[in-house]
Amino acid sequence: MTVSLNAIALNEMAIPAQDVFVNTNANSPIVKALKGVEDIKWSDGSIGKGIRHCGCVFLIIDGNKRILIDTGSGPFEKIKRTRDSYNHKYYFRELATIEEKLAGFSLTTKDIDIVINTHLHWDHIGGNELFSNATFFMPSKEITYALNPPKWAPHYFIEMKNCVLNVLDRTIFVESRKKITENVSVFCLGGHSPGCMCVIVKTDIGRIALAGDIVCKYVNWENRWIGPNGNIWNFTEAINAFDVLSLESDIVIPCHDWELFSRYADGKIC
Repeated sequence: MTVSLNAIALNEMAIPAQDVFVNTNANSPIVKALKGVEDIKWSDGSIGKGIRHCGCVFLIIDGNKRILIDTGSGPFEKIKRTRDSYNHKYYFRELATIEEKLAGFSLTTKDIDIVINTHLHWDHIGGNELFSNATFFMPSKEITYALNPPKWAPHYFIEMKNCVLNVLDRTIFVESRKKITENVSVFCLGGHSPGCMCVIVKTDIGRIALAGDIVCKYVNWENRWIGPNGNIWNFTEAINAFDVLSLESDIVIPCHDWELFSRYADGKIC
């Protein structure tokens, strides 16, 4: 089976420790047991307990197809200006550009054949316009939110509209399930966002689920405790998604966890 899969960290963010799980607080036993909690200096200058986590994309090579799962947040300064304009309290640090990371695989953005946006939040679509030769796959339920985001809908920014609009002529919309290549398929689970998709990759080590933000961290998956707090669109779907992932995959990979790079050296999953 000629499939390779690599995780690529483009940026670092952080989350308050008590928000890793839903329905907890700073004194909850599961929160107190978290590893990696440290003092974080947030964008407003305040300091609080938090956990740093990575923002990842994934590179799959399946035969002669080069597939990228999500495209990151895009230009750092644009995101910083955008979040500041909304008075967000955040931590955000750029690690590398997608162009720099792809060069490490002897690839350029023009070499990517397929881009799968697991969902259309700002940190998953920011680099879309760089991939001029790619066919895109997006969850159909999120197009309206991405192009005309309501003020109450978290993580959809009007400033990121063109990341979707300018690739629509090359986009295939996913309603439920779709086979992408011989060994790669997607299906919509929702939960984290209206149409949040999981990518299943058939490999020599088993069926790997790239869970997008359906599973934020290993501690969410291994404790069967959804999160992050404040980032769940539909609780019933989020809970059911964990059950579906258990049936559909042998290995689950979260999208925002530095632990991934401890378990898979240099992000090489297979």
